[in-house]
Amino acid sequence: LNNSSTSGRPQPALSGTELATSTAIKRPNTFTSKLPGDSAGPNKGRTPGFSDLDQLLAQKGPLGSGTKLRLPDDQLFEYDSDILQSSAISQLQKLGTLIQRNPKSTFRVEGYTDSFGTFEYNLDLSQRRADSVKRYLVEMMRINPVQIETHGYGATKFRTSPNGSIEEQSSNRRVEVVVRTSQE
Repeated sequence: LNNSSTSGRPQPALSGTELATSTAIKRPNTFTSKLPGDSAGPNKGRTPGFSDLDQLLAQKGPLGSGTKLRLPDDQLFEYDSDILQSSAISQLQKLGTLIQRNPKSTFRVEGYTDSFGTFEYNLDLSQRRADSVKRYLVEMMRINPVQIETHGYGATKFRTSPNGSIEEQSSNRRVEVVVRTSQE
């Protein structure tokens, strides 16, 4: 512990980010990824409970109802913005292809934010982000707009602590997609 804090409370020697991203146990000849869905190792881009976009594109047949996708947070939007980054295009094109291959399904695009800002502001920002994804898919990929629903959830359903820094809350700023089949 570092006792040099001005608040008088002992502070961890590592920051929250360093603690969260350090590998606790290393075994010979194995690689342990830092976090589920981190940017290195076998879990690259994957989040537990969510399907991998590339794997879904490789499978034959329609998607199952309830299939969940998570688009990479760091590629879609800048902090506090609803403007798509150019780095998002590849993932959105893959999503568009998946939607085109499943014409009888509805895709619900869900936007989320971190805890910074007011509830109302974050709700609006998350909705605008979801709408930006839909707008790209409809305008650039000619997806039928009826196939895509959007919903902004704002600063709810956190993946990491809402008390963390901007960097620590990056996974709270995300877009998820849920598939519904027409049989529902």
